[in-house]
Amino acid sequence: MVQTLAVLIVALSVVACGSDAFGNDAFGSSGSSGSRSTAKERASRRENARRNAWFPGRANDLGFYSPASPGLPAAVVAASNSVFNLRILAGREDRFLSRIDVTNGGGEEIRVWIREIDPRQFDALDKIVMIKQVEQCERQRDRDLRKACPISFDIRQGTGFLAQSGSTLWTNAHTIEGFLEAVEKFENISMMDQLKNKREMRVFIFDAEGRLLLDPYQDKVVAQLLPEATLMAKRRGSFYAEDSDYMALSLSREIGSPLPVARGNLAAGDRVFVLGFPLCTGCKPENIWIEEPEDFADRAPGVNSDGKGLKVSSGVVHKPEELLSFFGIQESLLRSWRLERIVFNSADSNHGSSGGPLLNENGEVVAILAGGKSRIIKGKHRRVSRAVIPPRFSGDQ
Repeated sequence: MVQTLAVLIVALSVVACGSDAFGNDAFGSSGSSGSRSTAKERASRRENARRNAWFPGRANDLGFYSPASPGLPAAVVAASNSVFNLRILAGREDRFLSRIDVTNGGGEEIRVWIREIDPRQFDALDKIVMIKQVEQCERQRDRDLRKACPISFDIRQGTGFLAQSGSTLWTNAHTIEGFLEAVEKFENISMMDQLKNKREMRVFIFDAEGRLLLDPYQDKVVAQLLPEATLMAKRRGSFYAEDSDYMALSLSREIGSPLPVARGNLAAGDRVFVLGFPLCTGCKPENIWIEEPEDFADRAPGVNSDGKGLKVSSGVVHKPEELLSFFGIQESLLRSWRLERIVFNSADSNHGSSGGPLLNENGEVVAILAGGKSRIIKGKHRRVSRAVIPPRFSGDQ
């Protein structure tokens, strides 16, 4: 049974989020081979000049750094104590054992097998989550030998942080979507109904050192539908949209100190920082963590994420109207988003960073990293990220 298990992991984010610095050649240039140029060529040059004038050439925005790296603002470094690695159970049918035998030493046999799994397939934290599930099955066995006990090997990774209280964990709505989908499928309860009824989540919370701080089998993690879901989300019948991709999880106990929330808006060009747990970047294509070709691109020597531990990246705020071409979206779609709730920026990120805090230089939370767009332009990795601002962060609620 164990041998038939598919052991590929699914990256957390529906869309990985993050960005790179922008050089002046980010969008290329346009010109005429003759002494005269057409109106179309002149308009194209003006458009390129407008774009290139905005995107600064910031080589230092490339890649990821340890919180211990020199030069980071002290307040940003201190914020790392309130940022956590999330591992969330989902439920793809080809990635779980529908029933395990934990009688007569079967549980220990499975634990030994889990520990021996190739770490490129499941890392140390994933293995802790698996073993915790086995332990839960053993406890369940003591209550009812006949009841099936599924073990999920579909483990999503994300980032979360404390704000407003030591027991309120903020992350992206899409980070918990896989778990809600699994419940909807196996228990026939819609995602909206789950959230309305304050669904208990299977979210394991680790600190930056890899210590398990909260086991959902011992402590409660509750997700509740937020009232400020956008009209776009409601039209889709979803609990979030691009401009409302955030979720507050209520923990049964405090696990740390909340980050301060910024008051006031960011301006274009302001420097921002992202804290998170990105998966490996610049890895070889055969690395199973990597799913998208653009993630094979090297940012720069020594600044790729090794997929281990908390990372910091920095960038600047960008104007949304300057990003239409990069995102490949129509202006009408961008207008359908509540742009006052979105911060476009160039802080690098990757799968696993979703839900991390976007901080200002004072270490205050401005928004929550939610998604982004990657492109390879002239052989260089370019990425723009999108962070969302919950209304209660800006004092609107």
